[in-house]
Amino acid sequence: MLNCWQKLVNKPSNCWVAKRLIDRLRNIDMIARFGGDEFTVLLENINYFDDAASVAKCHIADLAKPFYLEIDRNEPVHIGASIGISVYGQHGTRPQLLMDYADAALYKAKGSGRNCFAI
Repeated sequence: MLNCWQKLVNKPSNCWVAKRLIDRLRNIDMIARFGGDEFTVLLENINYFDDAASVAKCHIADLAKPFYLEIDRNEPVHIGASIGISVYGQHGTRPQLLMDYADAALYKAKGSGRNCFAI
């Protein structure tokens, strides 16, 4: 869903998505864009799945709110988000292994109907 929306508005869409993600993060957290429609969020000091799940729920809710684009301010644009979660220590300690677990969880979330997260 996000990929189709990006094609409509091109690169500026990343700014709106990134802003909503950043607004939810703490000063110690990080965000990076991976590819056209994928973002990676690194949450520091998260030791439990429930903590990561709470943040994921907030991100999904934030991204579900309509965007109003400069090209047509009267027409809201809606996007969806699927989130895959991995937790340092519980899924491994190497960055690539953590990314692999998060990626597998992402596809599990997409298979569950989107606008959700999986661990």
